[in-house]
Amino acid sequence: MTGHPIKEYIRKRRTSEAACLLRQTNLPSIEIGFRCGFDTYQTYIKTFKRNTGSENTNYSEFRILQIRGLMSIATEE
Repeated sequence: MTGHPIKEYIRKRRTSEAACLLRQTNLPSIEIGFRCGFDTYQTYIKTFKRNTGSENTNYSEFRILQIRGLMSIATEE
């Protein structure tokens, strides 16, 4: 399928889904971790950082900046 072990593939898919939820929702990161199938919050944080090279809070902050940017564009019109 991908040339990688199945466990690695699953972790990357879960991390990708978590990144999308962090950008698109206001859910707490702990809930996102569990929704994406991670057994513990610690495993979620460690896996997320290993696969993205970034803390999950950076994704949430990026979403906040996007919203603020959209709000400032809307008020300028």
